[in-house]
Amino acid sequence: MSLNFTLNPEQVECRKMAQDLFRRLEPKRAQFREQILKKKEFPQEIWNALAQGRFMGSLIPRKWGGTESGLINMVFAVEAMGGFGFGSFLPILTQMATVCVARHGSHELHEKLLPSLASGQIKCCIGATEAHSGMNMFALKTFAEAQGNFYVINGSKIYISAADIADAMLLIARTQGVEDCEEEGLPKTIGFSLFWVSPKEKGITQEYIPTRGELSLKQFALRLENVRVPAENMVGPEDGGVFVLFDAMNVERILMAALALGLSEYCLKRSIDHALKRKIFSGVPIGQYQAIQHPLAEIKIRQEALRLMIYKAAWLFDQRKDPTDTGFHANCTKYLATELALKAVDAAIETFGGKGFDEENDIIHLWEAVRLLKATPLSNNMILNFIAEHELRLPRSY
Repeated sequence: MSLNFTLNPEQVECRKMAQDLFRRLEPKRAQFREQILKKKEFPQEIWNALAQGRFMGSLIPRKWGGTESGLINMVFAVEAMGGFGFGSFLPILTQMATVCVARHGSHELHEKLLPSLASGQIKCCIGATEAHSGMNMFALKTFAEAQGNFYVINGSKIYISAADIADAMLLIARTQGVEDCEEEGLPKTIGFSLFWVSPKEKGITQEYIPTRGELSLKQFALRLENVRVPAENMVGPEDGGVFVLFDAMNVERILMAALALGLSEYCLKRSIDHALKRKIFSGVPIGQYQAIQHPLAEIKIRQEALRLMIYKAAWLFDQRKDPTDTGFHANCTKYLATELALKAVDAAIETFGGKGFDEENDIIHLWEAVRLLKATPLSNNMILNFIAEHELRLPRSY
């Protein structure tokens, strides 16, 4: 498919504004580093800067306080955040929930939620993963039973990032049993619904899971016992939540790619700076050695190609093009970006040598971070499986 677009003047300005935003935060790097790496906290000041720059309202119509500037403007912000050297899923998770409400929520939910989401007053997490089902979303067991004007939800979720600090959670649960769907001859995509619920709602208990890799957030297992959610808090149609969530998944993968691209840029800049200053033999900088030059040059080449692909994926999403095509490009960008980020961190470690393993050097912790990006939210192996089946028409392998 051909792509006929260039960044318009407004988008060029927005991209510059995102870069300037994090440049202004640079003097507080040491303070943020302490919060992110040692306390696993996302700095409120970074969140405030994104909100004040109106990036959090990129996917929200102007009538509700947003900018309607599109996913591509949020891509600029997340890429710049990664280029700052610190990544977080929190803005990405919030944009996932936002797009579901903005594109599929009722007028009442628009009126109730979108202004606060646009202004950055609401942080969100996503309640999807369950311990027994792994990446097989269709095997989820958490169930929401209709009781009058409420749904009563029972079940569990695992690896829920930011459940402790999120104001709201977009939760997916079954509203129709597997057996009932099979009896009616319904496809496996039917029978799931999305709900807007507080992760601190009565009946929800949180258990901290000590994990590594996620730089600024903690992860939790959630147990839901008779959690009452008003029917008006359903996002999208009953039993059609999977199709609503597809929009969120594309947002997630495109923004994850932007974050990984930004982190690769941070590693490249740090590597170049060190390679120009470090001298060991013959009084010349190590950046003169091809063993140092070539890996860094390759990263630069791949960055330029990847950036265009990410912008293309965001453009497809903003133009509401064929969801299948958008999904293909979203998956491709996530795959390529996380592989590139790993190469960039590895090249940085090679450039710094022993110093690359120094925890105070802001490099080695990124190895865990980008390795996590490769495995989640959809592993790169599953992306290859999906593309092999749906694009190459090869037999299903899973």
